[in-house]
Amino acid sequence: MVLQNFTFEEDDELEFEFKYPEGFDLDKEGEYALNLVASFANNSNNKTTQELTVIAKKEEPIVEQPVAQAPKTNTGGASNKPSDPKPEPKPEPKPEPKPEPKPEPKPEPKPEPKPEPKPEPKPDLGSISVPGGIPSGAKLIDANPEEGFYNFSYNKTLSDGAKIEEVTVSPRKVAVIGKDKNGEMIFAYPEPGGIRYIFVHPDLSPEARLEIGEIGREFMSAYGYTF
Repeated sequence: MVLQNFTFEEDDELEFEFKYPEGFDLDKEGEYALNLVASFANNSNNKTTQELTVIAKKEEPIVEQPVAQAPKTNTGGASNKPSDPKPEPKPEPKPEPKPEPKPEPKPEPKPEPKPEPKPEPKPDLGSISVPGGIPSGAKLIDANPEEGFYNFSYNKTLSDGAKIEEVTVSPRKVAVIGKDKNGEMIFAYPEPGGIRYIFVHPDLSPEARLEIGEIGREFMSAYGYTF
């Protein structure tokens, strides 16, 4: 078949389309006229139509003739019965793999018990002498003579209503502890230039401040300490 009046284009894909007449059936004998349309995919205007003639005929069925087989001759005197098939050998069962023993977990080492800190021995306050310069009413409640530390319970009411409850003395400083007239904490360190307070600044009169400084000097002097 030759396609006439048709221009081939490079780098394009050629497509074919058949147009069948009405009543076309290959199962019916007859002669049919078909139209073949050839065109390019990228240029559908570049196409041509060619008429084809198709003749449909019925095919006669092919009957296969059986092929006669020659009888087998028995030369050995044995019967013509087919021999029994040999039994196929049964595959031997494969041994199942033995499970590997799981390693026993190693016991975790127990932490060694840490020795508990031994409590420091409490000083025998009865064996510690209190110098005569300590104000009357003061009671020794704690001490460390090796470091020169002494703590006294000392109850005294100041002129403005503030109350002193405790005095702690050491070689370098003295602390006077109590509450002012409003119930606020007094934590005072008498020093040569005045009084230093920590935590809060209590409400004290000038006379009460002088009294706190005098209390600190009395305790320091009793032990021979100076500011």
